[in-house]
Amino acid sequence: MSRSIRKKEKTLISQMTPAESHRYMLSKYSHIKLQIDTANGEKFSNGMVKAADTYRSPYDLRKKRGRTADGQQK
Repeated sequence: MSRSIRKKEKTLISQMTPAESHRYMLSKYSHIKLQIDTANGEKFSNGMVKAADTYRSPYDLRKKRGRTADGQQK
């Protein structure tokens, strides 16, 4: 890629909204995103990566830090 094309691309991206630039980069690098998604799916299905439970209640977080009303220390 020549420098003039890179410069034009940078000015084009700078004039876009964040959502537009994100969609532009996804379309430009869609082949790389596909490879990453495939690799992550294979890792998950083969059991190399465990599923994570991301929900934590506020009580669980307070209990973890030792700030519950019952005064139990961790």
